[in-house]
Formats: sequence, C-alpha cells, structure tokens
Amino acid sequence: MNELPNDVRIILVGVLARDHLKHLTSVAALSTSWHRVLVDYLCSLHLAPALLQIVAPGPVERRRACLSALRRARALLTVGGYNTQWNDHAHCNMEDDGPGCERSCEVVCVFRGREQLPWRDDTWPWPEAWPTHNELRQLVWWLAHSGAVHNAFNAGTITAAQYEVTVWQAYLEFRASYRGEALDAAFEQRVTERLAVVQQEVITLGGGGGGEQAANAPADAPAEAPAGAPAGAPADAAADAPANALPSVWESAPWCTIPPTTARRADLALVSGAQSTLYAVGGREGVVAHATVERLSVPRHQLLGEGWRTMSLMAEARIAPLAAAMHDRLFVAGGGSIAGTSTWTSSRTAESYDCRDDSWAALPPMQDARCYAGSAVLDETWYALGGRGESGNPMHSVEAFDAGRGTWVPRRRLLRADDSPSGAVHRGRVLAVAATAVQSYDPREGSWRFSPTGIGMVTGMGWWGGCAHVEGDLLYLLGGSHAHSAPAGMTSRSLDTVWIFDLRSSADALVGTASGFRRRERLQVPRWCAAASIVTLAC
Repeated sequence: MNELPNDVRIILVGVLARDHLKHLTSVAALSTSWHRVLVDYLCSLHLAPALLQIVAPGPVERRRACLSALRRARALLTVGGYNTQWNDHAHCNMEDDGPGCERSCEVVCVFRGREQLPWRDDTWPWPEAWPTHNELRQLVWWLAHSGAVHNAFNAGTITAAQYEVTVWQAYLEFRASYRGEALDAAFEQRVTERLAVVQQEVITLGGGGGGEQAANAPADAPAEAPAGAPAGAPADAAADAPANALPSVWESAPWCTIPPTTARRADLALVSGAQSTLYAVGGREGVVAHATVERLSVPRHQLLGEGWRTMSLMAEARIAPLAAAMHDRLFVAGGGSIAGTSTWTSSRTAESYDCRDDSWAALPPMQDARCYAGSAVLDETWYALGGRGESGNPMHSVEAFDAGRGTWVPRRRLLRADDSPSGAVHRGRVLAVAATAVQSYDPREGSWRFSPTGIGMVTGMGWWGGCAHVEGDLLYLLGGSHAHSAPAGMTSRSLDTVWIFDLRSSADALVGTASGFRRRERLQVPRWCAAASIVTLAC
C-alpha cells in the first residue's frame, strides 16, 4: 500500500466514502500491478462487496455473482481430514494412510445473521440436601439393568452400544431436570417410563444414521439413508426433522469454493483470523507430522484467485494441536509426534505467530502435555480441554491461557474424560463436545455440567474424530468416523454426515422430543480428524 501516492489515496478514500461507484469503473484499465495494489487497499478497508465488484478482475461474471452473494455472510468450512474411501474402508495402519489424508476444503454452509431462540438458563446449584449425582446415576442404571432395557438387550432387540446410550442419555436428562425430588417409587416410575421412550428414540435415530448397526451395514448400503428415520426408510426421507424442529439458518453455497491446501493434512487445527484469513496448522500425512502452517486470505482468493500460502515453520511438528487467534496473533500449543511407526509423544510446548511480521515466538508451556484436545476462546481466554496425554489415555484436565498475562492456569476438571473433544462456545459457556455428551463450563461459577443433547443417541458410541461448531443455539457435528468390527478385524468408516442439535438446556424442551436432534445434512467428502471454522466472507 505504500506504493500509492498520498494524493491518490486521499482522492480514493473520498470517492469510496461517498459511494460514488461510477468513478471506480476506470479501475479496470489500470495495469496488473496497480490493480493488485488497489485491491489490497480496498480489502484492508473492509468495504461492502458492492464496491469490490467494480474492481473484480475479469472474467468477472462469476466473481461478481459470488461477491454479491457473500454480502454479510458467514461460512462454516471444513478442511483436510482422513478419508477411508481411498482404500475401500479396509483397515490401514497410520504409516500407510498418507494417500487418504485430504487436501480438499469445502464450504459446508452459509449463515446470514444469527437466530434468536427462546432460552431458559437452568444453571441450578446442587444443594447438599439433595441426593448426590452418584445416587441418581446408580438409580437410573439399576432400573435399566433390572427392567425392560436390559431385557431388550438380552433379546437382541438393541445392541450393547444402544443399551449404554439409552442409560447414559436418560441419566443426563434426569440430572439436568432434577430439582430435589425424593427418589421414591413415583420417581422410579418416571425413570422407567422415560427409559422406555429413550430406548425407542435410540433405535429410531440409530437405525439409519450412525449407530453400531449402521457401522456394520454392507458397503453397498444406500448412502443417503436418513439419520432420523427408521432402518429401511426411503432415501428421500433424509433430513426430515421432528415436528417441533427449529427454523434452520443453513444455506448451501455452490457458488463459493475454497481451494485445496498445498499439503495433505489430517489431524490439523483450523483457525479464522483477522481480515477473513484462515490458518491450517500442523497435522500429518501418514506418520509424517507437519511443522508447516498455511494461510488463505478469503478476500484475495475471491478477488484475485490466490490460494493457500505456506508461512514460516513452527518450532516443532505437531499432530492434532490446539490453535486460536487473538489480537492479530495465532496461538498454537500441544500436539503429538510419532517416532518410527509406533512411539507416540505428546507436547506441552506453545508458541505464537505475529501476523504482522511473519515471526514465531515461544510461549510458556502448558502444565500438561496433550494432543487431540478441544480448543475454545471465550473472553480473551484460550481453553485447552481434555485430550490425549503422554500415556495415550483420555484426560480430565483443563487449563486456560490468559493472553494478557501470558500464563496457563488450571481450571476445574471435566466431569467425563475424553481423548478427542471438540471445543465450542455457547452463550458465555465453554463446551467440550464428545460422542457421549456435551459438557459445558461456566467461568463465573467455575463448574462443569452435562447438557443432555442426545448426541450418543444419533452418532452411536463408536463415533470419533468429528468437528463441532455452534451457531445461535444449534450445534453442528461434522464428519467423524465409526469404529466397528469386520471380517478382517476392527476398522473405521469415514462419515459425510452433518448432524444438527438444539442446545437449549431446558429439561421441558426435551420431554417427548428426539432429545435435541433436529436434522441431518451431507458433506461433499467423507472425512474424519478434519478441522472446521467460521470465516466472514464479506470483505
């Protein structure tokens, strides 16, 4: 931008401030170098796409239509991941799965504004006079084991995974709605009745969308069987929602494409930074860990057709790291590496990238080494949620990095350990999203609680490695995999599914519904261990 003479810059700002578009039509006659300088300047001003359409380089028809559609839009993107379709779903060791690691990127959907939905925040304390969480859990488990749910399992009506999901989901619902009632015969009857309803929901939701039954389906089973329909339902019933489904902000975007990354990346982190810039951080191709980071300026891609550009290297290679963007800086921590083909190590180190001078600087290390951890930013604080520790076991620990003070501080441990949670933020809370449940953390109270969204009822217990995003009160789960047994042994199946759940935690909203599940959409490419982020498409 320094190449622009001051008088030209002042005139240009004055023209743009008065929205005199007709004065910009002569821009197309500028030389290529001047044209790029001008486009860079316009992008830096965050102007409306209507102004930028005038200077879009030719052929302009597609780009102008794209820019017009991008106005005030926010896109949910997913990048990279691992796609087992390349080897026909057969078992494959990590050192051989490099060809299955993806370079592809896709715009999953576009949001135009946020939904304002009714909300009742039921963050009730748990008084000492009430029975403990454990007593409530034991009651639900005992009634399931001694009642119709266990009989259905013995009869083969439900699988072991469906049995566990049924009991866990019922417990979460009663824990969220419990208000100190006596655990008497009347309460036991309520639990028994709800167990029966939840069991039927699990059977219905798992029939076509991802439980153990779906994972064991033959390879030639219809790909479009609806997640919310019983097994054998016709494909055109896909995405049918319950009667009380919420209006969706979902919008497909065939007019918008994102170029592939320069390197194959599974187990990466994806961050959206200032000026609609995406950062693809670390990851792996086979057992080769990446120390590289790529960035994509979405405005420059839309206006000039530029793709991903590789930045300077991180201090170390990182598989499944945490990453976040704050104050024009990119923060990266943790991750793993593989020595040879079997020895896995997790890292405590952290570093930050200054987007202004293209340089990395070391940060204080985390207190615990971790990879595959959830990452979320709330109120200028970066949270590291669970993950896989040095021993390879799931972690309960949570810590937060205060960018202002430059220190890591331990936080209250997760209620349930998980080795691959997805981090998200919802109405002032940090979420740790996993296959079994959503755990939410309120920084003001310093406590975690379960949110009974019914994820396990839909995804099944074998679901792993998906991405999560929260938009308004809706939770989007993207991709992932199902581990299941096959004649050749255990294997995993990549999913192209996008499940949408309602995060409203009111227990009254759960009764008689499919426990938060709303609808299902599809990705263009099945992928797991991918990454997702939101980027503002307007320049």
